[in-house]
Amino acid sequence: MAGHSSDPGHYYHAGRETTLAQIRLRSLMVLIAFLFLVLLLRFWYLQIAQGDFYRQEAERNRRADIELPAPRGIIRDRNGVLLAATRPAFSISILPAEVVPNGLDALLERLATLLGRPKAELLADYEKNRIGRFHPVVIARDVPVDIVTAVAEEQPYLPGVLVRSEPVRIYPRGNFATHLLGYVREINAEELARMRDDGYRSGDIIGKTGVEKLADIYLRGTPGRQSIQRDAYGNQLSILGTEPPIAGNTVNLTLDVRVQAAAERKLQELKGKAGAAVAIDPRNGDVLALASSPSFDPTIFTRRLDPKEYHEKIGSNPKYPLQNRAISSAYPPGSTFKIVTSTALLQNGVINTRSTAFCPGYMVIGKPKRCWSTHGTVNVYSAIAKSCDVFFYKYALALSPRNPDPIADWAERFGLGEKTGIPLPSEASGNIPRRKKYKHWYPGDTANTSIGQGYILATPLQIARMISVVANGGTLYRPRVIRNVTDLKGRVIKEFPVEGKKLTGADAIRPEVLKIVREGLRQTVAHGTGAVARLEKIAVAGKTGSAEHHRQKAAHAWFCCYAPFENPTIAIAVLVEEGGHGSTSSGPIARAMLEAYFGLDKKEAGPIPTVRGD
Repeated sequence: MAGHSSDPGHYYHAGRETTLAQIRLRSLMVLIAFLFLVLLLRFWYLQIAQGDFYRQEAERNRRADIELPAPRGIIRDRNGVLLAATRPAFSISILPAEVVPNGLDALLERLATLLGRPKAELLADYEKNRIGRFHPVVIARDVPVDIVTAVAEEQPYLPGVLVRSEPVRIYPRGNFATHLLGYVREINAEELARMRDDGYRSGDIIGKTGVEKLADIYLRGTPGRQSIQRDAYGNQLSILGTEPPIAGNTVNLTLDVRVQAAAERKLQELKGKAGAAVAIDPRNGDVLALASSPSFDPTIFTRRLDPKEYHEKIGSNPKYPLQNRAISSAYPPGSTFKIVTSTALLQNGVINTRSTAFCPGYMVIGKPKRCWSTHGTVNVYSAIAKSCDVFFYKYALALSPRNPDPIADWAERFGLGEKTGIPLPSEASGNIPRRKKYKHWYPGDTANTSIGQGYILATPLQIARMISVVANGGTLYRPRVIRNVTDLKGRVIKEFPVEGKKLTGADAIRPEVLKIVREGLRQTVAHGTGAVARLEKIAVAGKTGSAEHHRQKAAHAWFCCYAPFENPTIAIAVLVEEGGHGSTSSGPIARAMLEAYFGLDKKEAGPIPTVRGD
């Protein structure tokens, strides 16, 4: 029949093709079943085995915890006067989790335009301070309102950018006690490596100098946390909860604002001269004033400071305002050192109240060595009161013409030649010459040492402590800056104890020696070179000094004193660089500090004598 094949091979090939098709179909069905099985297993793994993990991840994408900076604790003086606090200020931050992929470069480009800063600088800050996805990275602090407004207007086009309020350090009294209080600034890499174990992190604001550094662990506070809900695009929808930050503790100083203000005011009247003034309580070592001039504005360090601004405000001043001259600069002490020399001569039996010397205005020690004036015949009292160099030349040579150690022994007992231990950075130790260090020692060297010249160096704080030893009867106190730390409820959480060492045994000053030195210092103010510090109602004892340091420059001017004479509660040392005479440059500053401390007006303090003196 037409169209019908009778070939048996035809049926064989058709059956074979059917079988292959069935095999392929079954294989495809097995493959599909396997894929469905894999898919089911994956669903099981994601939704059941790892369900909790991915649920948390999804929650994290929906919810973010943002850290809230804590206000820094406040600093007060001994009477509760506020010296350092915080104020709210705007900051610009970037939350890494909300920055769109590959969008950081464009974001920083726009922020650089808005903030007026180089993009490279912003990128460096971002990379340096980035900690995690949900930790805001601060790139600008204390931002002016006009810039904040501009950023806020462009907020929809700046994904990840946060405008926040954060606390910024302020000093209500301006450039007041800046060398004592110090300043704060962002932590650097070296500090971070050292302090990371104590909970410090990149971007933290820490104390760099002064009390801010000394008490940073008490002042820094505890950050808070805010939980926010976001949509798929990272936009904030709502605030889910807030754990407020806890402000730092209150640091209560030993400082007396009245005395500090008087010292700074008088130092500023010196018309460009540098200097320092220190006041301490001789009964316990409390620092009542610690002033250094010139000073600086500590708030400039709370924000980014470019090199040009730093040069204009600090670097261009040849007196270098950052130098704390009260503790970090050492000078020849001049005639204030005669307190030590008198004690050494009396203790060693070289002189007594009947010992005298005739001062024609000089003494020949190989060659004529001058005195600042012609005093005639003087004893120990008048030698101290009139600051006669010849008297001390004569008897220091009688004590030990070729060895500085007998005087050095007593200088060190008065705390000279070593750091006082004040808990502030960069304290200088000064210098007291010893025979083992200066092998070739001549009578002229001994004469220089006896009047505080030559190799001797001391800081104003050391001189204040030196005269305190006379005032308190022989106790060397470690200067104390902080009295205690209190929490937000006013409870004391940390006490800073008084630390003192009484001179005893062979180191003790004999009572009769102490009485003679004290009387000499009292006569100095009553009718000697220190009369400028004489007060009507308060008996003051003190010593002037002029320390030569360069033949073509004026001498450094010193004045140290304590009061009241019968029961001392304040000891002062003032240094004016190239001030000439202590009686005319440093003495008036000490007098103003005494008036402030005792609350005297000009009438109660009495007239200011005009006295020429060392």
